[in-house]
Amino acid sequence: MAGDPIDLDVDSLEWDERNLTHVADHGVTRDEVEAVLANAPQFFADLPERSGTHVMIGPDANNRFLFVVLAETATRNVWRVITADRYARRRALRHYRRST
Repeated sequence: MAGDPIDLDVDSLEWDERNLTHVADHGVTRDEVEAVLANAPQFFADLPERSGTHVMIGPDANNRFLFVVLAETATRNVWRVITADRYARRRALRHYRRST
């Protein structure tokens, strides 16, 4: 994760069996990720040469912070979930809190 927060229009997230299974392996559900999107997250550019291009950080419905890696799709304002971590790292939380 790099830099200051950026404005990113995300209307919806793209899901399939592959990324659903991957986030579940990290103990995260689709509903939790969708709750972050609905709860005014902050977006940041991801570090270069990562599998995703952007990061979404914010609280889920239970106020637990998630760190979600996203990649742009061919559909405008639809982003693919690459991975998610239930516990956002301290550095990520500092970025989030500094920008709110």
